[in-house]
Amino acid sequence: MMRITNAMMTSNTKNNININKLNEDRLNTQISTGQVISRPSEDPVVAIRALRLNTNLSQLTQYYKKNIPDAQAWMNVTETALKQTNDIFTNIKENLTAGASDNHTASDRQKILESLKGLRAELYSSGNADYAERTVFTGYRTGESLTFLSTDTDLNGKYNISETFDKKAVEKITYIKTTPSDIETNVENKDVYRIRLSYDNNDTTPDPVPDKIKLPNGKDIKVSLKSITGQDQSTIDGYYTNVPDKEAYYIPETGELILGKGAKEDYENSFKAVTLDKITIGGRTLKVTQGSDPRDDEITFDPITGQIALGKKINEEISKMDPATTKIKLPDGTEYDLGSGDYKVAYDSTSGVMTLGSKVRYDEDTSTTPATLIPRFKSGEKAEFAYDKSQWKSGDLRPEHYFACIQTVTGKDPVYYNYEQKQDGSVNTSRPNFKNQNIEVEISFNQKITINTHANEVYTHDIGRDVDELLTITQAVVDSDEKVKALEKEYAEASESAKPAIQKKLDAANKEYSLKKDKMQKMFSAALDTFAGYADRNDVAIANIGSMQSRLSITKERVADQLQSFKELADANINAELTESSIDFASAKLALEAAQLAAGKIAQQTLLNYL
Repeated sequence: MMRITNAMMTSNTKNNININKLNEDRLNTQISTGQVISRPSEDPVVAIRALRLNTNLSQLTQYYKKNIPDAQAWMNVTETALKQTNDIFTNIKENLTAGASDNHTASDRQKILESLKGLRAELYSSGNADYAERTVFTGYRTGESLTFLSTDTDLNGKYNISETFDKKAVEKITYIKTTPSDIETNVENKDVYRIRLSYDNNDTTPDPVPDKIKLPNGKDIKVSLKSITGQDQSTIDGYYTNVPDKEAYYIPETGELILGKGAKEDYENSFKAVTLDKITIGGRTLKVTQGSDPRDDEITFDPITGQIALGKKINEEISKMDPATTKIKLPDGTEYDLGSGDYKVAYDSTSGVMTLGSKVRYDEDTSTTPATLIPRFKSGEKAEFAYDKSQWKSGDLRPEHYFACIQTVTGKDPVYYNYEQKQDGSVNTSRPNFKNQNIEVEISFNQKITINTHANEVYTHDIGRDVDELLTITQAVVDSDEKVKALEKEYAEASESAKPAIQKKLDAANKEYSLKKDKMQKMFSAALDTFAGYADRNDVAIANIGSMQSRLSITKERVADQLQSFKELADANINAELTESSIDFASAKLALEAAQLAAGKIAQQTLLNYL
């Protein structure tokens, strides 16, 4: 039998008292703090669950009180701007309806001119709408306005703009040839093919001088710059009506490329080529991009040289294939052997370059003599023309929000916008890479929403250019009307001998006025449909905002429910039940008192009591 000593009894009593005191203290802390634990070691499971729930609560609070309201405010500002734009389109269409009428005096047309000028400026200023000093239509560049402002310091900054065009960019317009103006038969309508640039009043002495339109199939259309500043009307008429067949004239003041008939056909044919966007080598299909400087895991195609450049890693794999059995399959389904020859694809494994044979690269048009070579493949979907503009005025759209461009301001380094980068990190100015920038806001767990509307979805250059051309033709009609009235007055006051010559000029002036007035009415009528299209596009943007707002509202309700649920879970996890804790505290207090009483009894006993 084991002997129980007084020391052992005293030690056990102390331990029991201490345990009861700790339990009483723990319960007292629960009651005073209202929480079941005061340190993680008391209950690791509760502590870990509390950390997770608090993290979720913090995230939900961020979504509910900051992210979602911020997104709502951003979209509200955007919607307001778009609705204002819609009102402006309505006013413009009212002016267009009036302008298409035949019953207007010169004074009436001047009023229409002034109204259209004001509406044009007001429309683009709507695109400068901002939320908390962040412009809502400029993508990531929220610190910049959409248009140039009168307070901007770079109004004289030169931009070299790389503008791209799709296959529908060439349009047929009516040009009124008026020289010699004193002969009625020389005043006539001429059909002209042109590409209208996004900007007019461009540099007349650019450096370098634009000399080509780059076509998507790798060919170019030769361009000659023809400034109309200081030129007589006969010379200007020649720039529009006597363009060499396979060439184009660039008129910087009006922002137009005037194409010869053959150049127009070459332009349209260049879009018929197949895009070389993939290639199958030895059964392996690989993606192809435009250019000549591939990264290690890329393949590029240069339509100018007809060369396919393989990245280092890809070349290492392809070089291991047997050239005698490896086939090259192009996007149009045709297959070719590796090797030298017109119907083969040459492969240099050292440089990693494949060169298309001439019969692989071109088709022949035998209807011409000699036969015309037509490129079969193109590297992109756009044609490109680069030009300079240095004089900007308040209200002009800033090109960096729409195009790849290089800005040069005196005393500062050039700024490159929207170009791809080379492997060494430098800018590759031969590869424009403009992309719309989506601003996304996380509004719930793993759920994001795009809150911005892109400028090129609503505030396009075509709107301003269309208004400007309506202003130009309206002013031309007003000027022609005044010219006719001046000649009529001169005729009435002239001698009989002078009247035949004046009548000749008057007949030519009347025909000029009639042709310009007819052109103006047709342009105003056509503009009604055009601006209805712009308004429809604006309505789509408003509808998209409404859709996003509805989605945001639904998400906000769900996040509010989640926030409440997680709060309840967090409270249930960490909060103490006060009634239960009070009862437990009273029991613990009694247990402590009983333990202390028992300890006192034990302490009174000695060995003598048992002898």
